[in-house]
Amino acid sequence: MSKEQAIERAIAAVDSAEYTATQTIGPIRPPIGARAAYIFIDVTASADTPSVTPSIVIEAADGSDVTLWSAAAAITGVSENVYLIGANVAAAAHDIDEVEDRHLPMTFKLVLTHADADSITYSVRITWA
Repeated sequence: MSKEQAIERAIAAVDSAEYTATQTIGPIRPPIGARAAYIFIDVTASADTPSVTPSIVIEAADGSDVTLWSAAAAITGVSENVYLIGANVAAAAHDIDEVEDRHLPMTFKLVLTHADADSITYSVRITWA
C-alpha cells in the first residue's frame, strides 16, 4: 500500500477540543472500495455529567436528515469508544463497543449529539476497511 493510499484510509474528523454542543461532521465520503468504517471517539476530559451520542445521518431526497444509525449508549465520560459500521461485519473479540451490520452510504454526516451543555473533550478519527 502506498503512502497516498494509507492517507486515504484514515481521516481525523475532529481534532481534540472541548465541546459543549452538538457537532456535525461532513459530508463524509468513504473512499472507493471501503466496506466498513471504524469510528474512534477518544474522550480525554469531561466535566459534570456530559452525554454525547454518535449517529450516522444521510440526506433524504427532500433535503431532510435521516438517521441510519445511533449508538445504543451515550458516551458519558473519559473513555476510548470504537464503533464498527459496515456490510456483513460481525462482533469481534477486540475492544469494539458496538457493531452495526449496514452498508456504508456514499455520503453521510457523523453527528455527535450533546444532551446538555456540560463540557467534554474528545477527538474523532475514522479508519476505512
